[in-house]
Amino acid sequence: MGEYANVKYKKFKKGILKWLEKKDDIRVESGGKHHIKVCCIHNGESFTVPKRHNEIDKFIVKDFMKWLVKNEVCTKDEFDEKIK
Repeated sequence: MGEYANVKYKKFKKGILKWLEKKDDIRVESGGKHHIKVCCIHNGESFTVPKRHNEIDKFIVKDFMKWLVKNEVCTKDEFDEKIK
């Protein structure tokens, strides 16, 4: 998958967020009414994902993938497999 496309929030929640909740190095929590906060336990960095939108923008998906790879949560290939 060369470029990412907009992803429906339900698909993102089922594919990525449920998978990340099972990992030990990540904490997924509500960041208020409109956001979900994904926190890395090792370094305390977090990434905010909008949840009130029906679709998540392709640029947010790409930035989220880069954040996960940078914090060594998963590889790009694992992410691409889950986002399908």
